[in-house]
Amino acid sequence: MICDLTVLEGTQPEVVAVFKRAGVLVNPTAITVITKSPSGALVTYNTPNAQIVNTSTGVWTFTFPGALTEVGTWIVNFAGTAGVIVAAETSVAVKANSI
Repeated sequence: MICDLTVLEGTQPEVVAVFKRAGVLVNPTAITVITKSPSGALVTYNTPNAQIVNTSTGVWTFTFPGALTEVGTWIVNFAGTAGVIVAAETSVAVKANSI
């Protein structure tokens, strides 16, 4: 389960992935996060990485390394790549600032 998010351009968003198996929180021992910009550019982040934090069992947070300036829908894919193999995906809608 992941929460979708809408932010204004120039924001440095943080997204959260919650991993469960059979209703129980599970913790992969390694995580890969892939972001896809509205223009299609892919960037991969692997643990250990300061952008990816395991805040508690089954809960992982990814903070974009900088402010998002490209307006449109960004996709964030989380994948547990070791220990527990699980995946989740969310989107971040970046809206143009009106001012």
